[in-house]
Amino acid sequence: MMKIIIIISVLLLNSCLAFAQNIAITLDGKDLAKVPLDEIKKMKPVNLEYFNKTTQRSELYVGVSTLSFIEKYYPEIQKLHEIEFLTDNNINPLISLSRFQQTDSILAYDRADGDKFVRFSKKEKILVPLSPLYLVWNLKGASKEVRLSNRSLYQIRTINLISKKIDLGIHQDAVEASVFLGYETYKRYCLSCHAIGKVGGSNSFDLIKHQTLQNKGAEYVKKYIFDPNLINPKTKMLPFPKIKDSQKLIEGIVDFLKFMENPEEYFQKNKSAKRETSYKALQEIIKEMN
Repeated sequence: MMKIIIIISVLLLNSCLAFAQNIAITLDGKDLAKVPLDEIKKMKPVNLEYFNKTTQRSELYVGVSTLSFIEKYYPEIQKLHEIEFLTDNNINPLISLSRFQQTDSILAYDRADGDKFVRFSKKEKILVPLSPLYLVWNLKGASKEVRLSNRSLYQIRTINLISKKIDLGIHQDAVEASVFLGYETYKRYCLSCHAIGKVGGSNSFDLIKHQTLQNKGAEYVKKYIFDPNLINPKTKMLPFPKIKDSQKLIEGIVDFLKFMENPEEYFQKNKSAKRETSYKALQEIIKEMN
């Protein structure tokens, strides 16, 4: 009996190890490929130096070019709108293809400087494994704003390629400018943890289903987004990046949440075929975010 238990345990362990070494690639949620980590390590390696804001030290990583890796398994990469990264810690951001085209990044699988492949968690005071893949942006020479708005992502298990633009039915000419701006901002900074329905991460609750605005009020939500630690010192939520127009972006998030909590009422109050609000300034802000 003991021998059978040991055999089963070994089989389960081997199964877990095999799973841990595979990276899944999906297209619109459908299986495209399962890539063993060993196969990734055979691809052309790229070294990238990254400054860790938590440890205040430069770190050297080795991996593969993000765009080259995706293109290898989906040559029609230009047809993609966004890329979703699914992680072990339930942070699942949507990142536009244009961002990857504008800023170099790698999918790191190891440290190239001999140090351990770990990240020190500021909140939990523990060492967090980065494996199997770690999205690291090349931010050398980048401005402070760019650094703050490009957060690296670790423990990636699945890369979901999205060929259809996720717009939740929100079109630029159908809603007020601040709602559209808030929608784009929500996708960029909030969706990775706060999902909308089945889209996004599950690291925290759905702000719309939770009716956060109705329960807490607009001013409370704005303050919490700006710096959650001031309201809840135990929170794991990161403060909103202190970038240009950050206050306008946060106000947009609140307007977007108002819209999403009751879109029918919104459209009844705004029956005009076209919005007269100029979108030029907001388009520039959105362009900078993407």
